[in-house]
Order: sequence, then structure tokens, then C-alpha cells
Amino acid sequence: MRILIFGPNGQLGNSLKDLQPKGMRVDYAGRSEVDLSNEKDLKAYLKSSQPHIVINASAYTSVDRAESEVALAHAINSDAPATMAKYVRSENAKILHVSTDYVFDGYKRTAYLPHDEKNPRSAYGRSKLAGEVALLKHAPKSSMIIRTSWLFSEYGSNFVKTMLDLMSEEKDISVVYDQTGSPTYARALAEAIWLILTESRFKSGTYHWTNSGQTNWFDFANRIKKEGARKGLVNLRSEIFPVLSQDYKTEAVRPAFSVLNCQSLIDLIGRQPAHWESALAEMLDRLSSQKRLGFMSTTAKK
Repeated sequence: MRILIFGPNGQLGNSLKDLQPKGMRVDYAGRSEVDLSNEKDLKAYLKSSQPHIVINASAYTSVDRAESEVALAHAINSDAPATMAKYVRSENAKILHVSTDYVFDGYKRTAYLPHDEKNPRSAYGRSKLAGEVALLKHAPKSSMIIRTSWLFSEYGSNFVKTMLDLMSEEKDISVVYDQTGSPTYARALAEAIWLILTESRFKSGTYHWTNSGQTNWFDFANRIKKEGARKGLVNLRSEIFPVLSQDYKTEAVRPAFSVLNCQSLIDLIGRQPAHWESALAEMLDRLSSQKRLGFMSTTAKK
């Protein structure tokens, strides 16, 4: 069984590499291997690699920039999945595609079910929804879509690492408190994906997977501060101030509420997701270990 993973250098891609099961044949395709915004290039790459399963962990994720780069966001988040869907349909293969809470408008006040009405309020959200629609149009029986939210990890750029950097500089920070969601450790999502594939739990349709529990960005930031200080990653001198979304202007509108109901995937794989607070502690432990190893390596060179 040949598996092809798009997006190996992102948060999820790196986590998938870390957890890749032994003995499994996996190819990783980043920007240096294939341009997902180029349909001809992508078709040729799929034809030459001939995967049995495609994991699409790649996406255009610059939420604010997408408002002015609509065509590029659509090419990567919608046109590329459509091309992948046509490939898996023609080759009797499968695709597991990762999507986002941004396909919802955030007006609901109970956890979103996979088939609740979609109404994205941003160009990024619309491009991701278009990708979902393309998959279900071209390969409905071969596509498994997993939406997630508020992804963080020791890799790349994300809210947790941004907060740690600002706190290390002892800067005061303003964080919105009127947006609610479920922070998700990329490693937890990667674990679920490998479980689906190694235990033959692939089932077409749309699902959700996040860490359990919910919070807002302000409380999330304070938890990062508390846990980060406990692990020696930051000091406690920075002050975090709550602000309203309307007072913290961004190019794109974020959902005010984007908690996702994960029960259908819990039932499918037989596993409950860990609470986001324990997932955050786990991630910070790894980040702390990396920093210690980096310091030791630098000291040894001196």
C-alpha cells in the first residue's frame, strides 16, 4: 500500500512524519516536489507516484492574506483537491483530506455536527468549503474529510508559539476573548489519521477531530503563560489583556464559535480525544526538550 502525503512541512505533515508507522511505505510531497496550484503539475505527479491512499495535509492557510489572494487560495484549497479526487476515482484509490472549522459561520452555540449548514465568512473558509464540495462531487465513495480547529504544535507558526515568543520578550499582549473553539494538537490529529489507516477504519464521509474541551483565545493565552512558566519557557512578567474582536481588526472574519462535535469519528475509531489542556502540556514538554537539546548542542560546539 503506497501512501502519498501532501504538505509534509506543515504542522500536521511534520506530526505525521514523527508518527509514521514502521514498515509503511509513505512518500511526502512538498513544494519542491509539486506545485499544488498548477493542475498540470499535480496531475503528472499523481500519475507518476501512483498512490493507493492520498493524505492531503496541505492547504493555503494565510487566513487574512486570502482576502486579497482569493485565486491562489482557491487553486490550492479547492482546485487541487478536485484534481486529487479525480485521480482517486479513476485509480480506485482513496483520499483523506483535512479541512477546517472556518467552513461554519460561528453563529451556533452548540458544537457543530459534520453536516450542519456551512456558511463561511472568509475567503479562506470559502476556498476550503469548495475543496470539500469538489471531493464529494468527484469521489464521494473514496473521500474521507476530517475538519479540525485551532491547530498548534512545536512546528511552524501557530498561536502557542506566537504567545511564547511575545511573553519571552516581556511584551504586554492583547487577545480576543469573544471567539470560542477547541485547541487541537497536530500530533493528536496525526495519531487519529494513522489509526484510521493502520486499523482499516477508513470510511467515506465528513468527520470532525479536535482535542476535547473548549476555551477562548484569551483564556488559551493565559493557560499557555501558566504552563510555559512552569516548564521554564517564559517568565510571568507579560500582561495579557482581553479585547473584543471588533477592537482587534483583521482582514478576515473569524467564527465567533467553532467548537466541533467529534462523536462520529470517536465512534468510528474507538478513541476519545484528550483534553486540550493536557495536549498543550504535552506539546510544551516536547518544545522544552527541543530547546534544552539545542542549548546543549550549542554549548558543546563552543
